[in-house]
Amino acid sequence: MDFGAQARQTIRADGRACGVVLNAIGAGLQPLAAASRLAMLLRHILREQPSACASFCLHLFLDSPQLKQLADSGLIRVATRIWDVISPYPSVPPVRNTNHAQGTPQMWLMRLASLLASREYDVLIFMDSDAFPCPGIERLISWFASSGLHVASAQPVVPHSGSFGLKARPEPMGGLQPSEKQAWLGFSERNLGFGMLARRKPQVGELLHRFEAEFIMHMNDTRIRVNADQSAWRSALFWAKVQRGSIKEQMLPQGQVCRMLHRSLHEHRARHGNASCGKCVVMHHKAVENYIRLPAWHAIPHVRTTDLRSLLHDLLKKSLRNRIVPLRCDVASRRVHDESLLSVVEDKSI
Repeated sequence: MDFGAQARQTIRADGRACGVVLNAIGAGLQPLAAASRLAMLLRHILREQPSACASFCLHLFLDSPQLKQLADSGLIRVATRIWDVISPYPSVPPVRNTNHAQGTPQMWLMRLASLLASREYDVLIFMDSDAFPCPGIERLISWFASSGLHVASAQPVVPHSGSFGLKARPEPMGGLQPSEKQAWLGFSERNLGFGMLARRKPQVGELLHRFEAEFIMHMNDTRIRVNADQSAWRSALFWAKVQRGSIKEQMLPQGQVCRMLHRSLHEHRARHGNASCGKCVVMHHKAVENYIRLPAWHAIPHVRTTDLRSLLHDLLKKSLRNRIVPLRCDVASRRVHDESLLSVVEDKSI
């Protein structure tokens, strides 16, 4: 049963529904702590609700064991002050091969499943827990909502890191026509630490299903060696954008959505100081805070605890000390939404 069902039924039809999907995959509290802190950073960093969004929701996907722990602890009401919608991951298809270098196939499939399941949002923003929001991100979201695009992508640090530098292989399923081969060689991967999708458009649903099929094929074919899921996304996007012409996509400038390396973090700090994002609206690297001490990030410090109750309460305390912009996630009412969550807790099938 899905904690987000009530939200899906009540999002208004007369305005754009926008949602940020975050993932907490893995055992222990660390994934949940990182995703929850990012949710609070988003609430704190936004100067206003994105103007193009009638509804703006923070949507968390959780592993079933984490979800059960949250339910059994009686902390649903606390959690829904951080998150607007909480959902379990849908079941993911099995894959055989472990021919990859980063994470596990199931982890990447679960992240993909969260995108497939988030059908209710006109604008779907997805980001990793080490992608830090900066002032101005609301303008980027509003721009995309009004752009007519299907996909806005972050540029990769290395064009073909997902295939270990190979440009030609693996090819998209079904192969390439001779006239497409040169375009394929020049078609880089995208970085999936941040992106935006016009999720309710059917072309985007088709793209995501193709992404899933490409990834499963990469995992199950022992002749293919890939790193994570960026190679499969490249194949799916090429299929939709180039071979079918069904997708309009724009690559976001590296100076706006900033995928960083340690060297570029040093350069950024030298140019902008240690308390500024510069022109970045997203800074993406796990060590960003070792170099940049943005006051808005510093206001919501890391919570390090092995206790779920302390984690959630500490995050709320820290957020209440700081200005948090109210985000309107358009559910029928907060009270009814919470009651629907509490009824799910009684469902022993979770």
